Amino acid sequence: PPKLPSVNMDHVRLAKLMGGNIHMSSVLKGMVIRRPPASLASKKENAKVAVFGTAIEASQTETKGTVKITSADELKNYNKSEESLLDEQIRGIKESGVDVLISGGSISHMALHFIDKYDMLAV
Repeated sequence: PPKLPSVNMDHVRLAKLMGGNIHMSSVLKGMVIRRPPASLASKKENAKVAVFGTAIEASQTETKGTVKITSADELKNYNKSEESLLDEQIRGIKESGVDVLISGGSISHMALHFIDKYDMLAV
């Protein structure tokens, strides 16, 4: 008989779900995440995955300050500059070939908008 390949048990995760029996079990090749996706996309195959240990959101400065906005146009421009920066960052991640983002923190609504825009999956 042919020699079977050995399996490193460090690469195997057993997930017990309520209900069912042993005959309803199956082996999946790849990765299963038990948390629902935050993005509109819910499934990706043969994807490049980027794992971030931090939240995915617009960057914040390290110092506190006050921004004086005196008109509606200034407010629009301030928001657009934040949006365009986050758009560039998410687009750059997508252009590097990444299809799935896993965040160790929260994902802002604005970041989710751009993640969905570039058809990526985020967890």
